[in-house]
Amino acid sequence: MNKCIIGILPSYYCENENPYSEYYKYNCIFARKLLEAGGVPVGMMFNGNKLDYKVLDLYDGFLITGGNKINDFVYEILYYAYENNKPVLGICMGAESIDVFSLLLDSIEKNGGEVTSEKVETYYKTIKEKYGSTLRRLDPGNIHNNYIIDGNIEATKHEITIVSNTIASKIFPDKILVPSMHNYDFHAVGSHFKVSAKASDGVCEIIECVDPNKFIFGVHFHPELIKTEVFNYFIDRVKNS
Repeated sequence: MNKCIIGILPSYYCENENPYSEYYKYNCIFARKLLEAGGVPVGMMFNGNKLDYKVLDLYDGFLITGGNKINDFVYEILYYAYENNKPVLGICMGAESIDVFSLLLDSIEKNGGEVTSEKVETYYKTIKEKYGSTLRRLDPGNIHNNYIIDGNIEATKHEITIVSNTIASKIFPDKILVPSMHNYDFHAVGSHFKVSAKASDGVCEIIECVDPNKFIFGVHFHPELIKTEVFNYFIDRVKNS
């Protein structure tokens, strides 16, 4: 039986100049969800946040989870996955990184050439100049920025509506209650992607490829905290890609 090796992208932390304060962080709950769905989760490591493209061939798919900062290598991995048809599931900040990547992809195609960290940085600055920021900060008191613990998951849920005839509509019912812990929305979405779910306040909840043969799929909420088929669907797409 073939194993589905899923590379989990880490959150990167460097608190001070102490050589032991630099570290990567992974949440166990995502590994459990991937294992339950039949995947083999592997935490990805990087040399000073530099990407070795040869290493990416080891993985069958990628999971981008939440965190406090989107590193440039995330966009490089997304481009690799897009070009090599390797499935990606993004959660919370992972969905936000897919949205920013969708805008970067339009710039990449317009200007041509291979993706490098230098080009990512250049296009990233262009997006920030155009919109003032890469993401739109939500107003205080919004329904999305919640502090979640085991005892209050139900209380933090809000309803989202799924767009019909999308990949999202194959995974989720027309309406679903979801918990979230973010404070941003998308400014815009690139031409190769589309929004396939929104909350009642108009905030984008799911982003996916326009091409249904590519599974680069981001959910702004936290599916690991509810009963959902998204992890099973992700692993199925990995097996069949």
